[in-house]
Amino acid sequence: MATAKLKRRKAAPKDETPEPEVTEKRVLSTRTIDPATVAAAAKHALSGGGGGSTNFLKLSKDKTTIRILPGDPLFIDFRQNMTRIAGRFTTTIDFGTIFNNGELHNRALAEGKLTADDFAKFQQFGDPFVSTMVALKNAGVQLAKGKAFWPQTRAVFNVISRADGQVALWESSKTAFENIMTLFGKLDDEGIFVPGEYPEIFNADDGFDLIITGNGQDGKARRYNSYLPARNASDVGEFEGEPYDLLGQVVRRIGSWDERARQMFASYGTEAALVNITPETWGLGNAIVAAQDPEGDIDKDPEG
Repeated sequence: MATAKLKRRKAAPKDETPEPEVTEKRVLSTRTIDPATVAAAAKHALSGGGGGSTNFLKLSKDKTTIRILPGDPLFIDFRQNMTRIAGRFTTTIDFGTIFNNGELHNRALAEGKLTADDFAKFQQFGDPFVSTMVALKNAGVQLAKGKAFWPQTRAVFNVISRADGQVALWESSKTAFENIMTLFGKLDDEGIFVPGEYPEIFNADDGFDLIITGNGQDGKARRYNSYLPARNASDVGEFEGEPYDLLGQVVRRIGSWDERARQMFASYGTEAALVNITPETWGLGNAIVAAQDPEGDIDKDPEG
């Protein structure tokens, strides 16, 4: 890949697990969530598309044109669970993702997001969401909205919005990520790079803009499933803002093993009890109960 110095103007202030077949509706408790779980939910709640001052890419209803910025890394892919607890959309990263990514693992430890105790619990009990869903599947329990139980694949990219020339963070869906990787290329079984149709898509001088097209009439159900390079290669050109620390953007979503377990019990405590997985068996006491929010699940990918 060619390297090039990006021209910019001064910034303006400012292991995929198969999903079970869904056949029946689950029953939710209407009891109150304990304060510790509410606090954990607040800590990992999404705010303004992800929290803080991050400029998240907003996709238009019809077509959005972006340029993925070169960088090291070009992207980070990860798996997360998003649920709704006490009125907050809460997200934490799958422990399998953390354990299998050395840089993510080391930085989470260095920043105090995780401790050796978190990994000891992961080794003993597995990831709270995944291990519970596997136990339910093995017991033959089939759940409505079961898809939300499995961690969902996401990826983050630094991009330029061609609409305003601003650097933005694009959190893409699994579908978008796989489409882009198909365009770029992949490693074969021997680790040799096999170019796709547009292997230069990330090149600063001779790369391509990406056109994202949406479909569907209902904004809540909209899917963005067309990711096509622009017809002509072009220079990145000038832009406003600095690329984001992609690893840091993922690390900020990491919760301790206990926090992630609380998220699982608050959303699926009733189901977990069907296979004898309770807060007591995982050493979390008896205060956590199933979520009282009937709309607590997120069973679709957010836009993009």
